[in-house]
Amino acid sequence: MTQSSCCRPTCLFLALKTENTTVPLGDFVKRFSKLSEDDLLALEFTLAQSLKFEFTVWHAHKALRGFLLDLQVSRISDEV
Repeated sequence: MTQSSCCRPTCLFLALKTENTTVPLGDFVKRFSKLSEDDLLALEFTLAQSLKFEFTVWHAHKALRGFLLDLQVSRISDEV
């Protein structure tokens, strides 16, 4: 499939991801004839880069660090 015919479904798939309405890739691709998972994934990252998306992965470590900082602050305020 050419990139021009794959562009609209890729835009829709990316939009679903950004709105936290994820659809499994296999289920999404089944709705479009002549579209393969590889075609969609090949264009998805290029599209996201051209839109200047920033991908941020929030790990549990960040929440844990905040929790530890909260404990330190509460311990200091208890001592005062």
